[in-house]
Amino acid sequence: MKMCSRGALPLCYWFLLASMACAGIRPPPEPAGGGIAGTVVDAVSDKPLRSVLVRVRGADGIFRGALTDEGGEFVFGPLTSGKHDFTVEHAGYRTASGIGVAVEPGRDTTMNIRLMPAEPADSRRDAKIVPPVLVTRSDPCYSADALNAGVEGWMVVRCTLTTEGRVTRCAIIRDLPYMGANVIQALEQRRYAPAMRNGEPIEVNYTFKLHLTMP
Repeated sequence: MKMCSRGALPLCYWFLLASMACAGIRPPPEPAGGGIAGTVVDAVSDKPLRSVLVRVRGADGIFRGALTDEGGEFVFGPLTSGKHDFTVEHAGYRTASGIGVAVEPGRDTTMNIRLMPAEPADSRRDAKIVPPVLVTRSDPCYSADALNAGVEGWMVVRCTLTTEGRVTRCAIIRDLPYMGANVIQALEQRRYAPAMRNGEPIEVNYTFKLHLTMP
């Protein structure tokens, strides 16, 4: 059998693939990206918590979000391989966070999270909240890939509005191909008059629903 020389390796490789195809043999598929799945429960009662916001961030720096279902379950996937950071937020509970959750190709990583109830609200927290008001608007630009693919539809992004009126910690709940980074960049450029309680600015979570159409 003739061996492939170093310089002829690519040609021999394609010849081998063609021979396998003729023989009905397919090369093994590349492993799919891994995922993260788990449950969120009340740390005191062990009851599952619904509509909890779970955010994960990989090496690309983009937060992706998921809301737990009636059983307290959430699923992300497929995700890029490597280390991921996460935060878990729910009204009336302390925020949980962690770093370095490993995601491997073709495998799901399981996280079971227990949220501790927050301290009881005082009379000041019972006061009515005045919602934030948009001051400076910035709309997302279409990426070249999104234009070529004719991408249109709805995106849902959950962010935090700070006491200074800035948009931060955005997590994509419902995504569109090739538009995630551009949408987050546009939202983070917006400025708001912050939400107020008892005349003082407060930090709040805010859900953006954006309908994107081709320019």
